[in-house]
Amino acid sequence: KWLLPFFDGVRWAYAADVVFDVLIRVLDMLFPVVYGILLEKIIIEKQKDLLGWVLGAYLALQIVKSVLKGLQIHCQNKVNHKVYRKLRVAIMEKYFGRKFPSYRTLTTGDVKMTVEDAVNKLNGFQTQFSQYCLNGIFSIVMVVILFGISWRMALVCLVFIPLTFYMDHAVSKAEKSHVEKRDQNMAAW
Repeated sequence: KWLLPFFDGVRWAYAADVVFDVLIRVLDMLFPVVYGILLEKIIIEKQKDLLGWVLGAYLALQIVKSVLKGLQIHCQNKVNHKVYRKLRVAIMEKYFGRKFPSYRTLTTGDVKMTVEDAVNKLNGFQTQFSQYCLNGIFSIVMVVILFGISWRMALVCLVFIPLTFYMDHAVSKAEKSHVEKRDQNMAAW
């Protein structure tokens, strides 16, 4: 809620970023279809006359995906630069609005980290927020598609994928102290 006013003037670009992401994901689902046609029709059934069409479709998908990705990056840059500038100005106004004696309590490093590093972290948050929402929607779509392909395989996946995530979490939790100690030793060296 606090960040929402900083997006004034670039909400269209944020919405376009999400739309482009959806379109790119849909295109990504078409690549295996074209590859499946290559395997089944051309390699297995020896229908060589389809090779030009398959290569053309693959090339067209790649070109459209590249154009959409370029437009998405343009929208992301537009949003990030506008929002970052507004945030930095707001932070600097807070610093300039302080009483002079309070400046003695500030360190240059803290100000730099607040104005630059903290604002730069927003990019990850802003991108992750939309990605989490889209990933949730696409997970549901993929489960429905998987049930359409094979309900048995879908049930196996619904059991073993969460189990794999749990085991990965348990292993990473156990190795966290070892990784931190290694990183400390490397930094000290």
